[in-house]
Parts: sequence; structure tokens; C-alpha cells
Amino acid sequence: MQGKKKMMAWLLAATVFCSLVYVRSRFFVVELSYEIAQKRRHKENVEKENRELSLELSILKSPSRIENIAKEKFSLSYKPQHFHHTIMMEN
Repeated sequence: MQGKKKMMAWLLAATVFCSLVYVRSRFFVVELSYEIAQKRRHKENVEKENRELSLELSILKSPSRIENIAKEKFSLSYKPQHFHHTIMMEN
């Protein structure tokens, strides 16, 4: 009888231990899932900001914008020069 009680006590202790390990592992999985979701949102926000900044940069570097600023702020103008090239060919 004494042996059965010891065996039941060990079985109960092992069951409790395994249950605690399982619960802790599930908690860890949930915690990691929240962290992954948070990192994913941060990545999406950074990518969106990058797209917006790239668009702003392309607008700021636009030749027509730069030309307008040069005309309005600095009274500069662009006059294309025409070059005529004469090519002489020997016969």
C-alpha cells in the first residue's frame, strides 16, 4: 500500500510539473506572437515613411521645381544655346 501512495505522489508531481511547463510554454508563445505583431507594425510604418520620403525627395529634386525657384527667388533664367556644327567630309 505504501508503494502505491508513493507512486501516485510521483505521478501527481510529474503531472503538475508537465502542466506548469506546458502553461509556461504557451504563455511564451503568446508573448512572442504579440512581439512579432508589434515589430511587423513598426516595419510597416517605417516602410510607409520611407515611401513618403522617397516621393518627397523626388518632388524636391524635380528639375522644373528647381527651375521655378531659380526664376522666382534669384531672377535667373535659362536660355538654351543653339550650337551649329559643321562637319566637313573629305572626298
